[in-house]
Amino acid sequence: MRTLKVFLSALFLFLGIYSPIIAQDYIMDGSPITDCGGVFFDPGGDDDYEANTTLSTLICSDGTGSTHSLVQFSSIQLLPGDTLRFYDGNDASAPLITPPVSIHAGIPFSVQATAANLTGCIYVEFSSDDEGESDGWEATIACLSSCQPIIADIASMPPAISNTPFIDICPGDTVHFDAQAIFPQNGLVYPQDLATSTVNWQFGDGTFNNSPQVEKVFTEPGFYLVQLDITDAMGCPTVNIPFRFVRVSPGISLAASELLQDSYCWGDTILLYTLLDSLNNIPGFTLLPSTLVTYSAGALGDTLLLPDGSGEQYESVITFNQFPAGATVSEENPIDSLWMNLEHSYSGDLDIELICPNGSSIFLLDYPSGTGSTNFGEPFANNPVDGVSSDTTLGIPYRYTFVPESANGTLIEFDVNAPTYSYTTVPSYIDGTIYTYTDTYFPAGSYEPEDSFNDLQGCPLNGEWKIRVTDNLGLDNGVIFSWGINVEGEIEANGEEIVSAATWYWENSDDILFQNLDSILILPQDIGLTTLQFTIEDNLGCLTDTTITLEILPSDDPNCMVNDAEYLLENDAWTIYPNPFNDNFTVKINDSPARYQLEVYNALGQKTISKIFTNEESISTENWVTGIYFLRIKDLEGHVLVVDQLVKVR
Repeated sequence: MRTLKVFLSALFLFLGIYSPIIAQDYIMDGSPITDCGGVFFDPGGDDDYEANTTLSTLICSDGTGSTHSLVQFSSIQLLPGDTLRFYDGNDASAPLITPPVSIHAGIPFSVQATAANLTGCIYVEFSSDDEGESDGWEATIACLSSCQPIIADIASMPPAISNTPFIDICPGDTVHFDAQAIFPQNGLVYPQDLATSTVNWQFGDGTFNNSPQVEKVFTEPGFYLVQLDITDAMGCPTVNIPFRFVRVSPGISLAASELLQDSYCWGDTILLYTLLDSLNNIPGFTLLPSTLVTYSAGALGDTLLLPDGSGEQYESVITFNQFPAGATVSEENPIDSLWMNLEHSYSGDLDIELICPNGSSIFLLDYPSGTGSTNFGEPFANNPVDGVSSDTTLGIPYRYTFVPESANGTLIEFDVNAPTYSYTTVPSYIDGTIYTYTDTYFPAGSYEPEDSFNDLQGCPLNGEWKIRVTDNLGLDNGVIFSWGINVEGEIEANGEEIVSAATWYWENSDDILFQNLDSILILPQDIGLTTLQFTIEDNLGCLTDTTITLEILPSDDPNCMVNDAEYLLENDAWTIYPNPFNDNFTVKINDSPARYQLEVYNALGQKTISKIFTNEESISTENWVTGIYFLRIKDLEGHVLVVDQLVKVR
């Protein structure tokens, strides 16, 4: 069998694959396919398909059980000008089947023959233009009973960003999810509506819900895959699994807030820079972008049929690819749970294994288990030992969750005291027959796996995870409608979803003279401790707040006195105005005419101006940058007469 073709998609849509272990390969060459198993490849087989190719193939049930074909594409890569069409019948005159996703998106999908299609076949047409070759596809062939299609979708509030699957929120926010379904063939064979269907939500944090509408609170920052599947009253599943990614912001962290000194004197002006890069602008803040992590990673698999078969094995695959290279199951990142929506009429038939990407495995249920005819869910059967196993009508599944510890113990331990129920089956898809009978059953709920999840420590997280079911005895059948795995822990999402600062500002305060995105100029009004709040809004719309506290000393504090001040002029002997200034300021010495040396330095200590003036001088500052400056006036003998701070505003 050729190597699985590359799945080229940045999104994490996971579709399980139903296939017996031994299956035939079918390369599209125009020959009809009559099978309920096997793998269907593009015309290129192991190689790329060729340009200027046009072929059609009819895929039908082999008549051994279920009547309607299902084709599940696990990988697909087509060039933009190439086409792949599906018809709900035995030729191109039948209605066109529209896949749930674009065939050029690289995302797995399924197509199935619907209940309106009396042939149960799917007619496939492929055409490539003359622009080149590509990898093609790999798809699994299976069969279902006659089902009317379900088109599922997710509505949410807040909604996803336009044309994306992303819902951006802050920790503690609530998202309202609404399951939506369209039943295009409702009433053709049987009635369908959402009220009588089974709804299954998986939120990516290890929690689930079965309500059509649900309020979900996300408390931890992270990257969550939310998925939905719907099964109608006849047990027919949707072939598409709609999804959303909920991105919960971790906020923005500050590398440092670095002040030039621990305390300031009353009357001082204080400059802080607020830039993403303040390496050359100290004092200031450095705003660090954050990486979203998966608080709990989960995936949702699709339907796995379990027809009657002595010794037959069936597998369903889920692919994880969002973890860093080399990430493994460990004490820090354990398997939190495995769940499945399952019905089967004789649990004593079955081995159920979980197999990790490196081939290591554990048993959820190990044959011979001694559980006998104890049912999973409400299967379509006529007795504890099913006498109508050739009728593969889907029953009603229950949700079973396997966790490290449960009051129910393992399935084998629970079976000793398994309860009894009597129920009436759903009508047969074939002739409408119903049966009522009594049997033992496993109630929906949590159970422990037969082997410990800890036995899978060291398994790679990325790759194909499989459920393998072995039917060891004749008679009885069932279905895994969907299943999933949840891995606990903080593991960085692949692709490094970056949360960065969008804008930032200081909360209004009387102590602030001036601020913009680059800097803030502070003139504390009071002596003592002054607190200012700095707020950052990230690109997900979430706010992060931090505060700084400044100690303001009185002017007569010893730390605020100037040493060797015998030459300093009294305050009323000189004037600088205006201060803060815009395009100019004036300095004046109130003394007999004399000549003085004027020097001005910027906040980095670089000299801005040096000149000789007589008593009074107006200085043009039109080309000066906004910020804080330091002024010094000396007499011609070099004695310092005046020291002051200046503030340039816009």
